[in-house]
Amino acid sequence: MTVVQEKLRFGPATYQVTDTATGANAIDGGLLVEFDGTTGKIKQAVVDSTKWLGVALYPGSPTNVTDGTPTAQGYPVMVIDDIPKEVAVAWTGVFPLLATAAALAQGDIVYCGANGKIQKATTTGRPVGIVVEPGGILANGRGLVRLF
Repeated sequence: MTVVQEKLRFGPATYQVTDTATGANAIDGGLLVEFDGTTGKIKQAVVDSTKWLGVALYPGSPTNVTDGTPTAQGYPVMVIDDIPKEVAVAWTGVFPLLATAAALAQGDIVYCGANGKIQKATTTGRPVGIVVEPGGILANGRGLVRLF
């Protein structure tokens, strides 16, 4: 007898962070993410992405991060923060997303911008959602967006 169970209909689901998700490409909570290709891992969504997956709910890192500066004794310095290698990604709901350098009005349909942010500058790619933040979202600010 085979039993089939619907899996995570409304999310979130957990995905491993790609090895290139460091520095400026780091995954942080509230950024849009997409698959990085054939590995099934995730990275920040790119401008005009047609394959964005959802919103990262918290920071993720492929490995423990060092700052590259050794101590006076020559030992490497480790960041003590426990940043997980897997990140929960939500694809339905209302989330405070980060806008690019352009302001967004309430009711604007938004798309993937650079570095996992949202923008209205183009209408290519797959729409992300609609701005529901009262008064809109300031340039480089966070505001509520209902995901499509």
